[in-house]
Amino acid sequence: MSFEKQIEKWFNTGVCGTTIHQALVEQFGFTGSYSSVRRLMHKLHKAKPEVSCMLDFAQAEAAKVDFGKGPAITDAYTGERIKTWIFVITLCFICL
Repeated sequence: MSFEKQIEKWFNTGVCGTTIHQALVEQFGFTGSYSSVRRLMHKLHKAKPEVSCMLDFAQAEAAKVDFGKGPAITDAYTGERIKTWIFVITLCFICL
């Protein structure tokens, strides 16, 4: 059974992919993966996203911050596995 029309209908009304996948499973017994739903949504989204606002800051007035879990590493001397974390901060900059 093809679920493309239902996915397209929900996608066009702004329903997110994880919600679409969950609804397909619960309502229709869908056995496909979330990745298959995401691939179809990617095909449906051919137009570039509209920009809703322009962010405009003076230099160093604002920053973008990313934080997340890094790879586990092994201490060369003790053999202990150590969790790592990654933190990146990027200050706004205007190139003239």
